[in-house]
Formats: sequence, C-alpha cells, structure tokens
Amino acid sequence: MAKSSGRGGRGTHGLLLYIVVSKVSSNTASGCAITLRALSGSSEAIAATSQALAIDPDYAQAHNNLGLLYQDKNLLDESARELQRALIIEPGYARAHNNFGVTLLRQGKLDAAASRP
Repeated sequence: MAKSSGRGGRGTHGLLLYIVVSKVSSNTASGCAITLRALSGSSEAIAATSQALAIDPDYAQAHNNLGLLYQDKNLLDESARELQRALIIEPGYARAHNNFGVTLLRQGKLDAAASRP
C-alpha cells in the first residue's frame, strides 16, 4: 500500500483507495475519508469523499463530510453547496443543519444563519 504523504500514519491513503476502487460501500469510503482528514489533511479526504459520492450520490452523510472538508480549506461556497445537498437528501439531518449554519456564519451571512431551523 502507498504511504500517506500527509501528517498521518503509513498506508492510510492506499487503504482508502482500495476501499473506494473496490466499491466496498459508500458508507465505508466516506467514513475512511473522515479518518483520512484527521490523519493527513483535507485534500486527500476531499478526493476520497468525492469518490464515495460517485458510488452513491444520494448519500447525505458523505455530502455533509465533504462540506466539512471544504470548511477546513475555507472553501465556503463549496461547503454550503454540499451541506445544502445533504439537507435536500435528508431534511432532518441535524449535523448538516449545524454545519450549514457554521458555514453561513463564516461567510458573514449572520441573518441567514440565525434564521435556520
């Protein structure tokens, strides 16, 4: 397996690529992407989460996770887009509502953030 080029442990990226390429499941791939985020940074995790969404484009948790990864990189328009997609798929998804509110605050859209359900 390949070594991760980030701050994390060996083999993380290679394992994630194996999971994504093997199409084990979008849930597994998205979960591994969040682990990769913690170990090696957002860029690899964004790519991995995008792969999870290629497997299952209606997976709300993966859209939420991608929104968080974009927040990490201060790509707030992209973050808002992914979080909105998560909420379209699963309107009652509390974490996505919270994360979307944080993105709106970081964009300076205080009124929009305050009026969120």
